[in-house]
Amino acid sequence: MSALVQRTRIGFTPGERALWLAPVLLVLLGLLAWAYQARPYQDRLAHFNTSLTARTSAQRQNIMMAVKRLDGTIVGRGERYSFNAVVGPRTVDRGFTEANAFMEGARTRSLGGGVCQVSSTMYAAIQETSLPIVQRVPHVAVVSSVPPGRDASVWYGQADLVWENTTQHPIRIKATADDLQLKIELWGTAEADLASALRFSYRFGHHANERVVWVFRRLGGKNVLLSKDTYRTH
Repeated sequence: MSALVQRTRIGFTPGERALWLAPVLLVLLGLLAWAYQARPYQDRLAHFNTSLTARTSAQRQNIMMAVKRLDGTIVGRGERYSFNAVVGPRTVDRGFTEANAFMEGARTRSLGGGVCQVSSTMYAAIQETSLPIVQRVPHVAVVSSVPPGRDASVWYGQADLVWENTTQHPIRIKATADDLQLKIELWGTAEADLASALRFSYRFGHHANERVVWVFRRLGGKNVLLSKDTYRTH
């Protein structure tokens, strides 16, 4: 006499499995959406491009050296960014070379010549935000890389570009350069009133060869003076 053996299947039916997986998938999708929104560098806060077509090969080398050190720099909440601290001394053993430069209103040659275009490009990007400029030194005369009022001269140990991250999130610097152009971008988390419109006012100086450039930021519905620079035109 044969015995009947009843086998009981342990598991879920397809319908039961779907009912169980649905809330799990919803939770996972919610976590992914939160992680996407919470990523720290999701918004491009500011950017500025300048042309490198007129630069010499030596100047481009110096610009590339500075860009390598800038790219990927993170400025934390409440921290100050110093161009000279990040790029460091412009010396031969650090990859910099002698090139044409513009110092004290005169054309000369110096180690790191051309690096001022990098600091000027960064300053021009920062101008279009509400981030405080702690230190910035304009050139004595108009330069060709950026419009008057948008330049920032740097000289290690003497002139620096310093700004402060007053947002509630870290800011990451993206710097790229090739033979044609230099690009500086700031990435972070967009906040209300972070972007600012610029207004320029051009006036004559006390001398015939002087021009004065006033730069205003539009903040909180008001024009706030950002800089007042006097340039020699020749």
